[in-house]
Amino acid sequence: MLEYIRLAEAGIEQGITLSVGGSLVTGTLVSGQKFFDLLGKEILDAKSKSIGDTQIYENLKSNYDYFGKMLSEVKDNPDDPVPLRNYVHLMSARMLFGNHSVPTSGGMLWRGKVQAVDAFFCGLITKG
Repeated sequence: MLEYIRLAEAGIEQGITLSVGGSLVTGTLVSGQKFFDLLGKEILDAKSKSIGDTQIYENLKSNYDYFGKMLSEVKDNPDDPVPLRNYVHLMSARMLFGNHSVPTSGGMLWRGKVQAVDAFFCGLITKG
């Protein structure tokens, strides 16, 4: 799993399906920086639909930019037994429950702990 995360951090995105605590999550593995960039864009989209004080959106976007920048500056040593990457980041993610998925269309951003992943395989589960 860690090697796939390293590849994502290098910009190589790929479909992956994770088993996490008995649930399946399927999506595209992306870098931490891209995850927070996309999260910031979602916040700005929400801001454009909001009325009233929108400063909270600006503050959140600023924080997400900071987190993404921090993650982009982390350098892993492949020989280090303790990885610096502790989270898996997915875009266009869906959680699967039998024949149903959440969200039902499109996808969402998803972030989970590497240690919480029980199993995984490369590839997306699509409705068939």
